[in-house]
Amino acid sequence: LYGVLMILLYGVYLYNNFSNSTDWDLSINNIINSNYTDSIEKKIGTQTEHKMAVYLLTTLNVLIILFLIVDGITLFSTNIDSELTHSETVHQGINILIISIVLVILCVGYLFRGTLNFVKSKTIKLLASLWLILNLVITLFNSIKNFNYINEWGLTHKRIGVYVYLALCIIGLGFTFYKIWKQKSFTFLIRKVSFSFVGTLVLFSLFNWNAIIVKFNLFDGHFPESKINFRYNLDLGYEAYPTLLVYFKAHPNAAIDIQKELDYYLIRHHSKFKNDWRDLPSLKWSEFTAEKELKNYEPMIDNNYIPEDRWYF
Repeated sequence: LYGVLMILLYGVYLYNNFSNSTDWDLSINNIINSNYTDSIEKKIGTQTEHKMAVYLLTTLNVLIILFLIVDGITLFSTNIDSELTHSETVHQGINILIISIVLVILCVGYLFRGTLNFVKSKTIKLLASLWLILNLVITLFNSIKNFNYINEWGLTHKRIGVYVYLALCIIGLGFTFYKIWKQKSFTFLIRKVSFSFVGTLVLFSLFNWNAIIVKFNLFDGHFPESKINFRYNLDLGYEAYPTLLVYFKAHPNAAIDIQKELDYYLIRHHSKFKNDWRDLPSLKWSEFTAEKELKNYEPMIDNNYIPEDRWYF
């Protein structure tokens, strides 16, 4: 164990600084030089490139406005019977948003790489800003679709992941807007967005999502018993068991097979593992708190039940 730890921590204590890559990174400025030009600008000219940018951004804005009109009518109208399920609606919306974000990266990275940031820049900056705002509207529509999906069928890790992705889109669009109006380089955008994405993902990892999901799904005011996927909630693991026990005590006739299986898992766990405060360093905090809540657990139904075709770890 100590040997493995020494190998893993080698880079922390004996950090090697590669000067070539470091110098290259530091040499790239976050601010665009007002005198910047490249072979493309020299060949076609700033005037031509400005017209191309106006036509391109205008076309993209018109297309996205037309899409939002159709999508908004489908989303908010109560008189239209959509043939798509919630899952298909969310997936199609996310796919369209991915395509739109890729276009944002490519177009902004190309159009605002040099002279167009300073010469006749107000028109294309306004058009680009409108395009970013319309992309934010697409993000909002997708969040509403995902909310409707959750409100209808419950919370899952994938549906939480959709919100994480939408949050990252908002962060990326915000930095893109800042890059356009503050004449920042594409490198600045990559740096800021990368650090922000990592920070956001670290922040989301601090939450006990298993417990949050099962508490949301089993709250009496959310879903009737017929719509609850007890199997999914059971498979969330040990962190979900305290909430499941509370629910089954209040609804003793609900999902009897799941209750028996939960009993089996908890009996096996308590017979094999005896945890106390000294085991805390080897446990996640969420598992430690679940252990405390289940300390005085008593079987609900049948001690001799063995689940069929299930495995326990």
